[in-house]
Amino acid sequence: LGDSPKMAERFDDSVGSMIRRDRNHPSVVMWGLLNETSDGPVFKHAVSSLPFVRGLDRTRMVMLNSGRFDGQAETIGSLSNPGSEVWENVLSDLHPYRRVPHTAPIIEEFRTMGSEDRHAFISEYGIGSAVDLVQVTRHYEQLGKENVEDARFYRDKLNRFLEDWKAWGMAEVFGRPEDFFAESLRKMAGQRLLGLNAIRSNPHAVGYSLTGTVDQGMSGEGLFTTFRELKPGTVDAVFEGLAPVRWCLFAEPVNLNQGGEVGIEAVLANEDAIQPGNYPVSFEIFDHDNNLVWERHLDFTIPERDSGNEPPLALPALKESVHIDGLPGEYRFVASFDHGAAAAGGQTIFHVYSPLPLPLVENEVMLWGEDPPLSDWLNDHGVKTRAFTPSEQTSREVILTTYPPATPITKETFQELLRHIARGSTAIFLVPDIFKKNSDLVGWLPLAQKGSLATLRGWLYHKDEWVKRHPIFEGLPTGMMDYSVYREVIPDVAWSGQDVPDEVVAGANDASLAYSSGLMLSVYKLGEGRFILNTLRIRENIGTDPVAEKLFANLLSYAAGESDQPLADSHEGFEETLKNLGFGE
Repeated sequence: LGDSPKMAERFDDSVGSMIRRDRNHPSVVMWGLLNETSDGPVFKHAVSSLPFVRGLDRTRMVMLNSGRFDGQAETIGSLSNPGSEVWENVLSDLHPYRRVPHTAPIIEEFRTMGSEDRHAFISEYGIGSAVDLVQVTRHYEQLGKENVEDARFYRDKLNRFLEDWKAWGMAEVFGRPEDFFAESLRKMAGQRLLGLNAIRSNPHAVGYSLTGTVDQGMSGEGLFTTFRELKPGTVDAVFEGLAPVRWCLFAEPVNLNQGGEVGIEAVLANEDAIQPGNYPVSFEIFDHDNNLVWERHLDFTIPERDSGNEPPLALPALKESVHIDGLPGEYRFVASFDHGAAAAGGQTIFHVYSPLPLPLVENEVMLWGEDPPLSDWLNDHGVKTRAFTPSEQTSREVILTTYPPATPITKETFQELLRHIARGSTAIFLVPDIFKKNSDLVGWLPLAQKGSLATLRGWLYHKDEWVKRHPIFEGLPTGMMDYSVYREVIPDVAWSGQDVPDEVVAGANDASLAYSSGLMLSVYKLGEGRFILNTLRIRENIGTDPVAEKLFANLLSYAAGESDQPLADSHEGFEETLKNLGFGE
C-alpha cells in the first residue's frame, strides 16, 4: 500500500473487513498491521490505528509492522497485548536474514538476539534451496501446461542452467542436471538445522516463525516445492530442531590445525519437558575413526521454578576449550543424558588439518602487487619471494598477483606481465581487485570477452557452490561445497560472461530465485603459459583459516608444476593477441 489521498480509508477498510470476517475463528491468535514497511505516512497511520482495532477486538494481541523496517522500534513498541490500548515495548520483532553461509559471528548473533527485558520474536527467517528446475518443468509438461506463464518462466531458467552445465562440464561433478538440484535440496536441511540449533540455544528467543512453508513467488524458499513435494531431509531437520528437549552444541573454529584449540559449548533447550532435578550427562569428542579423544561427565541441574516466573527456554551446560592433537579428519562433539531424560540433537562436527609443509614450494615466487603481509607470511613459510620486474625473462616463473600496487596500473605494465605468462609462466590472480580499471571492475582482465564480476550474494535465496576434482583442491572435499569446510572462503562475487576457460575448477549456480551463475576459480592458457582467475576468499583468510591456507599452498604447487620446462620463445603473432585482449598499441 502506497500513500495517497485514499490510503487511510483503504487501510481501515481492509483491516476492518479482515477482523470482522475472522474474529470468531478460534485459530486466529493475533492481528498484524503491516510487514517490512519503511517509516512514512502508511506506517504512521498503522501506529494510530490501534484504537480502531481495539474497537473491533480487545481479546487478541496486535503486532505492528513485522520486522520493524521503520526504524522506530526503540520508541514505538512492536505489540499490544490483549486488552491493552497502547503499543508496548516488550518484544523485538526481527527478520534476521543473514549472509549464507553462516559464519561464527552470525551464529553467535542468533544465539544472543533479544535481552532479559525485551525478548526476541524471530517472525521471519530461513535458508532455502534452488528450485528444482528439471522437476518443476517436467510437472508442467506432464499436465500438458508447458505454455502457461509459470512453466515458461521455469523453462527459460532451466535452459540457461543447461547452457552453463554444458559449457562448464558440470557433469564431471554431478553426473546429471537432476543430481545437481537433488544435492541443493538435500543441502537445505542441514542449513535449516544450523539456524534452529542457534535459535533454540538462545534463552531470549521466545518465538520463531519459519520462512517458508512452500516454494512461492517462483522461489526455492519453502520446506516443500511448488508441487508440494517434501525436500529430502527437511522434515527430519525441522522435527529435530523443534524437539521439546534438545542439546544445542557448538564447536568453533570448525576448521583448525593439529595442535590447535577448539572451543566447545553445550546448551540444553527445554520446553518444560524435563522435571527439575539433577541428571547425569556425558560430553565426548570422537575422531574420524570413532576413537574417543576427550570426555567430560557431570551432573546437570534443571532448576526449580521460581514463584511466578517461567523457567528459561535454554540452559548452558558446558563451555570449554579443548586441545586437539589427534590425526587429521572430521571430529564429532556429542552430548547425551546418561539417565532420566531423552533429548534430540546432541552432535556437531569440526575438522582438523595437518600443518602445511615447509617450504610450501621450492620455487621462487614473484609478487606483482602491493601486499607486504602476504610477503611476510610466505617468507615465514619458507617461500622465497621477490618483486616482479619486467626485465628479461630467463625461466618459467610463478607469479602471484594480489592487491593493486600503489602506483597506478598501466597498459604497459600489464603487457609485460602477459608476455612473461605467454613464455611459460603461471600467474595466480589471487584477488579480483587487480583488474579494476577506473570504475570498470574487469577493465584489465586479459580476456577478449571480459564479461563481468557478478554479485552472487547468499541469504534466504542463495547460490549453490561446487568444485571439481583438481590439484588445486588436493586433500579437500569436492562436489557440492560443504559449508562446514568452505564457509570462510565462499565469496559473494564470481566471474560471469567470460570466454569459456581451459579448466573450470569451481563455480556457482543460483536457481533459488530467477537464475544467475559464475565461476569462482578457473584456468586460462595464454601462449605457452597460463593464468588462474579466483574470487574465493583465500587471501582474506590466510593466517586464520586452514582451508584457505591449504588452497593457497595448492595454488602455488599447481602454478609451479610446469616451471621446470624450458622457457618458450615469444610466439609469432603475440602482439596481435595482445590487441585482441584489449592491450594492443
